[in-house]
Amino acid sequence: MASLPVIVLTPIKNESWILERFLAVTEQFADAIIVADQMSTDNSRDIVKQHPKAILIENNNPEYDELYRQQLLIDKARELFPGKKCLLALDADEIMTAASMTSSFWSQLNDFEEGTVLTFEKPDIISPVTQCIRYNSYFTLGYIDDGAPHTGRKIHSVRIPRKPDSPVIEIEDVKFMHYALTRTIEYRSRQRLYSVIENVKKIAPFYRRLLSYSYRLNDYVTQHTISNTPEDWFTGWERSGINMRTIQTSEVNNYTEQVLGYMQEYGVKQFYLDDIWDKDWDAFCRESYPSYSGKIKNIPFYRRWILDAIVLGLKVIKKVKG
Repeated sequence: MASLPVIVLTPIKNESWILERFLAVTEQFADAIIVADQMSTDNSRDIVKQHPKAILIENNNPEYDELYRQQLLIDKARELFPGKKCLLALDADEIMTAASMTSSFWSQLNDFEEGTVLTFEKPDIISPVTQCIRYNSYFTLGYIDDGAPHTGRKIHSVRIPRKPDSPVIEIEDVKFMHYALTRTIEYRSRQRLYSVIENVKKIAPFYRRLLSYSYRLNDYVTQHTISNTPEDWFTGWERSGINMRTIQTSEVNNYTEQVLGYMQEYGVKQFYLDDIWDKDWDAFCRESYPSYSGKIKNIPFYRRWILDAIVLGLKVIKKVKG
């Protein structure tokens, strides 16, 4: 479709809930989809193997490390597709709108100079999928590859190379729908995971983690204007038989599994001041993760009260300042 090869870079770990949808859409505009699987235990790998444009590679790093996985993907793209190309770094829950297929962007790709950064609108689809949150800022997802080194961080990292003097272009009529907020259970699970990782990696002090990830401080959806999702974002794909609206959700998910792993490795006390105790971990493990049963105890009442007091104080400070 495009005048320049479009290579999509996608990391996965247990993404079977959305992966078929993502690949069915993405193969309509991509020349190749490089998928780095981080030891999935669901059927994600089998789904990838059913799509000819998808190239499955292994991410055997047991740690959560965004810099490592993006470097892995970029290196493989450069190995398999040397020369000028468009790299698009998309998570499996980021799906292009059907209306984007008619954009002139695809035919103009070859006109962009190497080293150009491409930014796109990435609205959050919320439950039900007929509603969404749209943002004024654009997201850095694309790069006209010039072989520049990739720099980033282990968490909350930029996905593609970006030099200080890189030209940046906003692509207004190509949009990627972000499905993460359609699953509020998993979204909360991921917030817990981020807090735990930032604790272990000493990325942020406890009060910063509370401000960023406390479920009582950050009702994300209510802080934004909600819009109706344009039907033409879906209809073209649905005419092709792609299911765009069904959502699978579960308390048992890979984010929760990683949190349990960190608690087992570092001990529960390490995370007393992380706001991850809205879940009854002891009962949850007995029912869903028997291998952890008896190992992950709930926070003692007096420490729960201390954490509540700290969160309340931060909530007051945040309200006064903002």
